[in-house]
Amino acid sequence: MQQPIQILLIEDDEDDITFFELALKKQSIPTQLTTLTDGDQVMPYLTRPLKNPDLMVLDLNLPKLPGREVLKQVKNLPDMKNLSIVVLSTSTAREDIDYCLANGADKFFTKPTTLAELTGIVATLLAALTTS
Repeated sequence: MQQPIQILLIEDDEDDITFFELALKKQSIPTQLTTLTDGDQVMPYLTRPLKNPDLMVLDLNLPKLPGREVLKQVKNLPDMKNLSIVVLSTSTAREDIDYCLANGADKFFTKPTTLAELTGIVATLLAALTTS
């Protein structure tokens, strides 16, 4: 049996978390989701002595520590250099997109407005992880 893909979702909006969970349930690839709601929870989570996630999905607008700073900190961890990081934000600002991609994010998506759109994004991300 295939090991589930470990996904770390960093998101503070409960509706967006539920939306993401629903999109995951529509996938045929096994996943295990962990959710953190504050930016300052990420480093303690990633530096614990357990299996690291296969994919991190990061919102930029987070309480306590903004997503931009989380991205920089994570990419500075030696064990996280190869971690796939996808930014999923309400921002459409070119400066946010450029910043994230220049600082280690693999992809940047503006949060979709429908479950079908989010399901498509999640399917694409999971397919890329299973073929790499």
